[in-house]
Amino acid sequence: QVPNKNKVIVIKHFLKSQYQSDPIYLREIKILSLLSPHPNIVKFNETKNMNNACLLSFEYCNGGNLRQYRDYFTTKNKCFHIEKIKFILTEISKGLSYLYKNNLIHCNLCIEHILLNFPNGMPSNLEENNHDLEVKICDFKNAIQIDSDNQKDLESFDKGIDLFGLGIICY
Repeated sequence: QVPNKNKVIVIKHFLKSQYQSDPIYLREIKILSLLSPHPNIVKFNETKNMNNACLLSFEYCNGGNLRQYRDYFTTKNKCFHIEKIKFILTEISKGLSYLYKNNLIHCNLCIEHILLNFPNGMPSNLEENNHDLEVKICDFKNAIQIDSDNQKDLESFDKGIDLFGLGIICY
């Protein structure tokens, strides 16, 4: 049930045979269902099973991913302003903090998994200070949930894997 039928969404599609034979797909759906709406996590709407496919519905982020944003500046021989870098990294950190409070580790944090959204529409000039920029973490197919039942099996996984990813994003 979509309250606004004119709202743009993103659909992630995979075949039933994929998620029936590979638990990574079922794990992603489980992780997504655990997440309440948070301003720094892409909003998961719903799952639909249709014939031989499973469809996952997400909010649409009109600014693309952080790699595309970086490439825009690179092609113009421009650099991010330090204030924008600090803002983006702070927003990513808020998203990670939310995940950790919910005993989740993303395990694949990279610039392609950071989405940007401009709720008031794409600005005509991305080089200006965009005060309405939203930064959201996406793609949870490699995420894991740490709980008391599987803690011993996952001792090699901790927040460090995400912090390493954040460090690479900083670079």
